[in-house]
Amino acid sequence: MDQIQPDPPAPPPVNTRIVSAEILIVLAAFWLPLAVTGLDQYLSFPVQSDYSGHVLGMSAFALVRIGASLAIGLIIWKSGGNLVRFGFKWFQGLDILSSFLILVLLFAASYAGAYIFAWTSHWRGAHLPFTLTHGMSFLSVVPVIAAGVFFEEVLFRSYLCTRLADLAWQDLGIGLVSITLFTLPHVYQGWGALPVVFMLGSVLTYSFMKTKSIWPVFLGHLVYDLILIYLASKR
Repeated sequence: MDQIQPDPPAPPPVNTRIVSAEILIVLAAFWLPLAVTGLDQYLSFPVQSDYSGHVLGMSAFALVRIGASLAIGLIIWKSGGNLVRFGFKWFQGLDILSSFLILVLLFAASYAGAYIFAWTSHWRGAHLPFTLTHGMSFLSVVPVIAAGVFFEEVLFRSYLCTRLADLAWQDLGIGLVSITLFTLPHVYQGWGALPVVFMLGSVLTYSFMKTKSIWPVFLGHLVYDLILIYLASKR
């Protein structure tokens, strides 16, 4: 006999003003610094940021991202939110398959975007926030990239998509806001790269809204970034 699956946890009663204010505070605290840093990196291109290539700076970057992720998790907990509802489910074998499919879609979107926007001289798609310099190994950047990717998925997918849904936003509006806010901090790659990043964000946001789990998008996003960095290091 098939087991009866429990119903997903229902969202708590929503005070629209409080939730809206909470979202604005979270964006001001965590998204705005990302956008400012991305713009600063764009203006200083091709000079790498201070933490690039330095183990101490990279460790600080990872710790800041981990701390930010925990802070958002604390906000969810204090607001009475159920972590399962925000996509923090038990990892399942199906998540591996979903991650692989997301990875394929990310590369498809990336290559399609590269061909479409390659004509613009403003595209700096090869400019990555981390480079393997100063004798660094590829494995040394994996925890740093993982921390950064996890933070992005917590902020743009887990938190923002769920909270906007709590405000009874339609899926199209939720997706556009999440994807746009994800895209803008990547301006350090050049304005011409933003449509490509928008396409990548569309894959991740759509996948999260369909799977309702953070793990497939996190793993797909992480492996995608690591492959790009590894290939860039071999040039």
